[in-house]
Formats: sequence, C-alpha cells, structure tokens
Amino acid sequence: MGEIRHEVDRFLDAEAQRYSKKWLTRLASSTALGLLVVVVLHFAIVLALRHGNLIRVVVLGAILVGGLLLTCALLWMYWRARMRPNDIVPYVVAVLIGSLTVGVALEAFSGGQLLLWRADNVQTVPGAGDPSLLQVERLYGWHLLDSIPS
Repeated sequence: MGEIRHEVDRFLDAEAQRYSKKWLTRLASSTALGLLVVVVLHFAIVLALRHGNLIRVVVLGAILVGGLLLTCALLWMYWRARMRPNDIVPYVVAVLIGSLTVGVALEAFSGGQLLLWRADNVQTVPGAGDPSLLQVERLYGWHLLDSIPS
C-alpha cells in the first residue's frame, strides 16, 4: 500500500511541475506581450503628436476604444471568477488584463494631457518648458505609484 501511495505522490508531483511550468511560460509571454503593447502605444502617440489633428484623433480614439475593451474584458473575468470560484484561470487572466489596462490608461491619459498642455488648455508650472510625452508619463506614473498605500 505504501508503494502505491509513493507512486501516486510522484505522479502528482510530476504533473504539478509540468502544470506550473506551463503557467509560468504563459505568464511570462503574456507579460512580454503586454509590455510590447504599451511600448507600441507610446510610439503611436509620439507619432500622432507630430502630425495633424486627424491622426491625433484617430490614434487617441483607438487607444480609448482599446481601453474600453480591456475594461470590458476585466469585468468579464470578474464575472467568470464569481461563477467558478475554484478555477484559478480567471484570477490569473484578470491580473494580466488589469496590469495591461493600467499601462494603456497611463499612455492614454498622458497623450490626452499632453495635447491639452500643448494647446494651453491646462495650467502648467511656470518655467516648465516645452512639454514632452516622457514628462507627462513620469507625472502620471508618479501619481500611480504614489497611490499605492505603504
């Protein structure tokens, strides 16, 4: 009887390791894809800000639609997690989608703020100089990190 239990434990350990490696691979690839999306958005905003108003509206509109889609996906994952409380997949996917949503929101708000800043529709600090997307991203990133309780 002890040998059967030992064989079952070995089998379960091997399956758990295989399953965790699969999830770690998926998690790493999803994280890399999310970072790539945010970097592409950054460069799309930089290009849009250098061109005419139509391109600005199209790029920032696309980012807004993407943010809304990510928010809907996050709400769907929340609903799925509520329906299947013992399933871990919705929780992992919700964390990934939530992180991507934060990155997209940071880029979208930074782009919108920069457009308002350049059009003198927003009060800025005197002597701040010519605004850049990186300055605005740092501002929003700092506020985002500052909102995390210590």
